[in-house]
Amino acid sequence: MLHSLSLGVGLSLRGEYLVEEMVHLIDSFRQERALIRHGIHLRYEVSHLTGFNLAQRFISDGLLDYLSLMDHSPGQGQYHRPGAFERYVMKNQGVGLEEVTQIIEELQERRSLVDWSRLRSLIAKARERGIAVASHDDDSEEAVNRSLAFGATVTEFPLNLETAVYAKRKGMGVCVGAPNIVRGGSHDGNLKAAEAVKQGAADILCSDYHPASLLHAIFSLEEYGVPLSEAAALASYNPAKVIGRHKDIGSIEPGKRADLLVVRKVRKIPLVGTTIVNGTVVHTSQDYM
Repeated sequence: MLHSLSLGVGLSLRGEYLVEEMVHLIDSFRQERALIRHGIHLRYEVSHLTGFNLAQRFISDGLLDYLSLMDHSPGQGQYHRPGAFERYVMKNQGVGLEEVTQIIEELQERRSLVDWSRLRSLIAKARERGIAVASHDDDSEEAVNRSLAFGATVTEFPLNLETAVYAKRKGMGVCVGAPNIVRGGSHDGNLKAAEAVKQGAADILCSDYHPASLLHAIFSLEEYGVPLSEAAALASYNPAKVIGRHKDIGSIEPGKRADLLVVRKVRKIPLVGTTIVNGTVVHTSQDYM
């Protein structure tokens, strides 16, 4: 599991010092026997200027497995529609239009100060350390080309099928969210993930904002004609390949670490009966076996 930690999103709830504390805590779990295989995914908001040095230090210290670059600004990505950013902030933070206006002004000021060449050096440093880099919310061929120029090898949550198809054609991994598949579509009217998978335009499935949906999405894809082995690879082998771990984990093969789930369907709901990490049973539930 790549624990997703944000620099620049949600920091009103989690200050930078807590992000740093969590990164080191998760890293410590990797040094001991655990119920899951732990990894770290850093989501870095490009306009979060004060977090740059911390992101750089995480990379230098070898703490990251995956790095996403995000730009959640009005007029960008999922907020490309007029008023989308305002509606989102007002709904999720419970603020009025006057406060949203102030938030937008501050955000746009920070974004105007982004040093893009410095950001490119950060990405280059990550790539040198073997850390996979992803773009976020690409919505056009031009956006994909910019992401490629920056050194991204994955595009997360492309907003439409045309962009996903183009990114796949250009050799990028295309990541979509499991909740999108489970609920039958995007919560914001964007790309339908199951359709992208069916069309061969998406090859990575992540839990996004709802971890429990990942297992459900794998089995839900059978309804779209996707074989179970291919659906499972979206959440196992393909992500492992993106982060450079596919020779070690991600599929059931001789010589690999035995990380396995034994799953049973109960009333069409997949339930985990046994979890095996590195060949050791770390969890079992006799009720579902």
